[in-house]
Amino acid sequence: IQHGWEWHEMWFFTRWEASGARTCVCFDLPSRTLGYIKARLADSDAQDLRHCSSPYSILAIAVEGVARSYDDSVWSIRNQISRREARRAHEVVDYAVLHEIARHSTHVAESLTVATRTVDTICAQYSRSRSFLNSLSSDSGKAFEAWDDIGDKLSFQLRVLQGLTDRSFATDTRIQNEITLV
Repeated sequence: IQHGWEWHEMWFFTRWEASGARTCVCFDLPSRTLGYIKARLADSDAQDLRHCSSPYSILAIAVEGVARSYDDSVWSIRNQISRREARRAHEVVDYAVLHEIARHSTHVAESLTVATRTVDTICAQYSRSRSFLNSLSSDSGKAFEAWDDIGDKLSFQLRVLQGLTDRSFATDTRIQNEITLV
């Protein structure tokens, strides 16, 4: 770990069976993200997600865990830049460190953009599945309410990732300004 940053390539495989059984296999998650997902699945507030008939229920929790991981990454880079800005007048500029911050900032922005697009695709697939269910049944009972709740959670996490993407690009601009200044 250099400068407090770690890079993870997280993968998820989900399977849903008509019986309602769901499987989610997570690969290469940081321990903090995995711990968060496990805690959310065990949390009583997540009961509706664990027992919902929607195949997206587990994904909603996984996406939330990934979004939290990106939140940590974006603000970690921002904190590095803020420290450099605050000490600018009092220290000799370390170009190698500025370069490392810029490099990591660019990677965060790039991977966050990919994650945002992925969650956007998941939301679109969710919407198509929900529309298909509507066409099959006129029932508006608890199963559909749970599906709507999951859709809301996925949409919210998409907006969180979009906001983090904006923050990440702004952070990238800040470090480029620091490099230009020195």
